[in-house]
Amino acid sequence: MDDWQNNVKSLAQRAKFLLHNQILCDCTFLLSGEEIKCHKLFLASTSPVFYTMFYGQLPQPDKPIIITDIEENIFHDMLGYIYEDKLELTNYKHACQVYNAAQKYIILPLQQSCLMYMKKCLNHENVIHLYEFAKFHGEDDLAKHCLKEIQLNTSNILQSKAFCYASFTTLNTILDLNRLNISSEMELIKAIDKWANFNSSKKDTMSPKIIANELITKLRLLTVSQNEFFTGISDSRLLNDSEKLAVLMRIIKPDFPPMENGLCEKKIKRKPCKAKSISTLDIQDQREARFDGSEWFTSIFTVNTSIDLIGVVINLQINDMPGEYKENIMVKVGMANSQDYFTEGSLYGHVKYNSKAEILFNTISTLDPFKEYSMHIFLCTSGIYAIGTHSQRICKDANVEIDFLSHSSWERSHPWNTTVLSSIIYTDPI
Repeated sequence: MDDWQNNVKSLAQRAKFLLHNQILCDCTFLLSGEEIKCHKLFLASTSPVFYTMFYGQLPQPDKPIIITDIEENIFHDMLGYIYEDKLELTNYKHACQVYNAAQKYIILPLQQSCLMYMKKCLNHENVIHLYEFAKFHGEDDLAKHCLKEIQLNTSNILQSKAFCYASFTTLNTILDLNRLNISSEMELIKAIDKWANFNSSKKDTMSPKIIANELITKLRLLTVSQNEFFTGISDSRLLNDSEKLAVLMRIIKPDFPPMENGLCEKKIKRKPCKAKSISTLDIQDQREARFDGSEWFTSIFTVNTSIDLIGVVINLQINDMPGEYKENIMVKVGMANSQDYFTEGSLYGHVKYNSKAEILFNTISTLDPFKEYSMHIFLCTSGIYAIGTHSQRICKDANVEIDFLSHSSWERSHPWNTTVLSSIIYTDPI
């Protein structure tokens, strides 16, 4: 190891070399009998908890620090991030464990990296677990992504093994949703029946009806057909005989007296949920405009109904010759009269000339009707872009209207109501 300092070129490589070869270590951790030697400076520079532990008013004595609530491999993952800025997550459970370690030591960037991984790997098998994880830790944006996945992939989630392990609170939240991608309310009824039977088998003293009693009142029983009633509800243990008769009579004769025991009287079926909708601006008089890499456009707009904003489509640079270039665009959205942003997205990397780019925001944001919002598009790469005049203010898609009140550019360097914005990407609100 002679002159090892000259054999490693970057700071990350030096840090890795020091850790792996146990050079200049000045603190020790004990995990499951394994001794892990580290460096106070590296740990304290990343975590305020480690800083207080080693350099605070009451620093810990120089003896091994025993860790019992973090697994050895997870601690090594955290050290990999601290020393090398490296994180290799393998599955959602792994991400949850690393998140917990990062939360303990208040390493916020590591927590955010874990959350980003969780959002990307959401599927019908893990969404219930990740939703409950998000609610427990107060991660509202992850919880919102999970609810959106539940809305979009409802049928598969109801049939998954994980559904039986969902908490009562989670099921209550799902049944409160007006938009679910199901063919019929019978899918929910059968799923709650399955959940209740599974959980009552673990509690011998409680029947499925008692366990699911509050959930039953959220089921829209009057939206099922007579055939569905006889094939799916008549044998269910969720309702007693008198309740079944009351439901059947209300299905056959809608003017029959209301049902008792708090059973749901709603006759409106749940609506489907779209993965995404795109509202495209009616752009006229498209022209070429040169940008120096420090300009931006601002659009002020309102919506006529609640939507969940998830991204935008932007016109990219134009060139007579086909090929690629390195793009850098930032998009930020906030209230029109505020300097703060509530969501943002970016595009950084190689893209094709004469094309459009879809930029998704880092959080799902619900826009309320008739409030004024501002969208700022920062073009950070010099070049020629296609801009055009947005003459017709209102963009319509189904029942959604997006009213653009104005488009402007930095220091009015381009004509009023011109923009590089092509489309707004949104979805139905949760």
